[in-house]
Amino acid sequence: MEHVAIDLGRPNSVLSELNPAGEKQWTRFRLEPAMLIRLFEGRPKCRVLIEAGTDSEWVAQLLERLGHEVVVADPNYVAMYGERNRKIKTDYRDAAALLDAAAARGLHLLAAAFGVMGLLVFGLSYVLLPMFALSPVPDERRQLASGAAAIAAIALAMVAAFGVAPTALRLAAIAAGTLALALHLQLMRRTLASGMRRDFGRALVLMRIGWGSLALALGLALALVLGAPAEIFGRLFGIAVVGGWLLSFLFGVLQRILPFLAAMHAASGHRRPPTPSALTLSRALAWHAGAHGMALVLLAIGIGWPSTALVQAAGAVGCVGAGAFALFFVVLLRRLRQALA
Repeated sequence: MEHVAIDLGRPNSVLSELNPAGEKQWTRFRLEPAMLIRLFEGRPKCRVLIEAGTDSEWVAQLLERLGHEVVVADPNYVAMYGERNRKIKTDYRDAAALLDAAAARGLHLLAAAFGVMGLLVFGLSYVLLPMFALSPVPDERRQLASGAAAIAAIALAMVAAFGVAPTALRLAAIAAGTLALALHLQLMRRTLASGMRRDFGRALVLMRIGWGSLALALGLALALVLGAPAEIFGRLFGIAVVGGWLLSFLFGVLQRILPFLAAMHAASGHRRPPTPSALTLSRALAWHAGAHGMALVLLAIGIGWPSTALVQAAGAVGCVGAGAFALFFVVLLRRLRQALA
């Protein structure tokens, strides 16, 4: 979806947008309904950022009636507003600051979900999965190749967030991310195949949900680049990345590693330490895994076919899953304390 920004003023306002070369360009126009209709009627749906002020309400309503998505913001509090303290006030700078807010939001998503957590998940997989499966460490060169492809994907998407050849670079980023995931999954499959322990129970199911959700997120990203509705596909993308990939993988790891670490701690000074399974309340983990998966499905359906009731049901089921995981953790600590007594 294209992003444009309007710095509202009277009698003239300023429209800021990116030209095909990725450069900012400005259009000065009289702030009146007829001129806004002339500028935006028949234009492909875009996200319009407008400056908060006395005219923002009727401008937002008019643009929404024309089929556009509107975000009202104050340029004085945009993170990218680099000249805020210079006592310079121009409509052109305000419009540019509002436009940069869209880039800042995209960069935040990339840095947090993919740059920090995503690379951390990839790295931990190469350490934890061989430990769980009792298998050799995956080939280091392929690890580096997967990591390099992932970093390239993040870098390309970050450049695209600034409006530099956005479609081409985003397609290239998705291709690089797909390559990174394919190499990663190949290494994980070989790790599981060569291990002495191949079945981790529900923990492995959650990890696989995480990998599948990352693949789904890449597919949704491709759909968004090709023009799919951002209201639905953008939200589904967020669910797939955060809830499906990162949280599922995290919970899968925690289900496995917490009892393992607790058993190691209990082994100090004891001839017959408890096993991880003896410390685990399996029924709580079963409830947690089931509720987590069901909450994701309900949430996705509630977003795809807008339904407040389904979204609320997803929240309720998610709370049940969170309670089950909390119960598992409390019982784990109690059994650990008994083992150390």
